[in-house]
Amino acid sequence: MSRRGDNTFTPASPPRLIAGRSAAFWSLRSAVYMLSNFGPMFGIFLSSMVPTPWKGILAGLAVVLIVGLTAKAIQANYRSSSASRREREAGYTTLSGSEYRHLWLLNPKTGAVIRPPDRTS
Repeated sequence: MSRRGDNTFTPASPPRLIAGRSAAFWSLRSAVYMLSNFGPMFGIFLSSMVPTPWKGILAGLAVVLIVGLTAKAIQANYRSSSASRREREAGYTTLSGSEYRHLWLLNPKTGAVIRPPDRTS
């Protein structure tokens, strides 16, 4: 094991996946929730074209959906951050990115090695 400056260990051999949802799962879930906000936003646009009694109902429903989806996205983002921290402490990651190059990159479903750690930096 090598000691890194960011308080994580990089094991010499590939680590095993930690039980539970991966950081990649929660990161994707957060993005899906945020992108799902475009539907209700389009609904607000369409509510301007309907008769007056329905405008408030449709716009209100769209706002409730936007708030709910945004809250779920924030929750998923928090869970992704927590899962990423657990993975980092175990010496691997399921997220690709230059900040994770010193860790093993594992497939979030199978645990197979996608990329070994970069030990040059």
